[in-house]
Amino acid sequence: MKQIDIVASAPDQALIPVSVSSTDLDDARSLVEISEAIEREEQQNQRTAALSFARAMALAMLPASRVKTRQVSREIKLGRDLEYEVIYTAAGQSEMPFGADRLVLAGIQHLAIQQGSARIRFKEVGELLGLFNLSGGGKQYNELRRRLDRLKGLVVDIVPKKGSGPFGTGGQGEGFRVIKRWHLPTARERKASKEGQLTLAGQEDPGQFFVDISDDLFNYLTMRDGRVLMLVRLDLQSHFVNKPTAWDYLTFLVHRCGSAMSESRVPHDDLMRMFKCGTESDSKTISKLHRYHKQIMVATGHRLNASLIKAGKGRRSQRGPLTQLWDLKVGPSQGIIFSGRSAPKKLGA
Repeated sequence: MKQIDIVASAPDQALIPVSVSSTDLDDARSLVEISEAIEREEQQNQRTAALSFARAMALAMLPASRVKTRQVSREIKLGRDLEYEVIYTAAGQSEMPFGADRLVLAGIQHLAIQQGSARIRFKEVGELLGLFNLSGGGKQYNELRRRLDRLKGLVVDIVPKKGSGPFGTGGQGEGFRVIKRWHLPTARERKASKEGQLTLAGQEDPGQFFVDISDDLFNYLTMRDGRVLMLVRLDLQSHFVNKPTAWDYLTFLVHRCGSAMSESRVPHDDLMRMFKCGTESDSKTISKLHRYHKQIMVATGHRLNASLIKAGKGRRSQRGPLTQLWDLKVGPSQGIIFSGRSAPKKLGA
């Protein structure tokens, strides 16, 4: 418990200790206990908020292209002295999810919120494809099945770096599976449906075709107190589905601005660590971020309080030339995050 110092002041005298009754001491201890409880709750709120932010980033920032390995990791910088390592593992016989699998996962989360259930049901064969503005053709349908199969094997581990931010020296992380199972019509069932032999909307078991997300993911989406976690708009994500750096930057920007309580900066080095692709130069990465930043601002009507600003010059290597550094400045912003109340009717290109 915190040390208790009780002092009193006298006219023209320095503060001096005074004798107090046991009742006064009990009152003082009670006040300290309340103060400590508030501090613990504040730290827990910081941990919860940081972990929620980390989950959102981890679920959005899957590998951009196909990888041969069964495990991929990347670092995410959420704030000053607050860093995570996100580890993606392809369990069982599944391949690592990549590319547009990100959009399928995002769409499933939206549907889970809309339907208020960890089991997402489908009334007709093309409903899930329609969510992504795709035709019901066999080729695209089969590709969707492959994407769901990759996502079914995905396990996500979020590990904060030791001593990072509000996590102290003990750290706090978590691991969870994304999709437990899925069941969509087979080619034979789809053919029967087209021929009028199978009506999905009127079938005896309306839950025959579904996607089940994990309980961990559903609890995260709906929060413990019943509030719905708000997600990045699906039409906005869809616009950047084939631009992985833009997708990652959009996700980071929206969530960072949405959680900001005051203005802060993301330093140049942290931007490079999160958004630099391979061996490309810093200047090329910054050029891409400027381009994507402008597009995001246009799409959101400049509701995000964010800007890329010059941060002096520095050397990227010990003997390298001086180059312009850039920071990302963010602050409290207007909400543009989709709340799950209504889905976009048509996705962007």
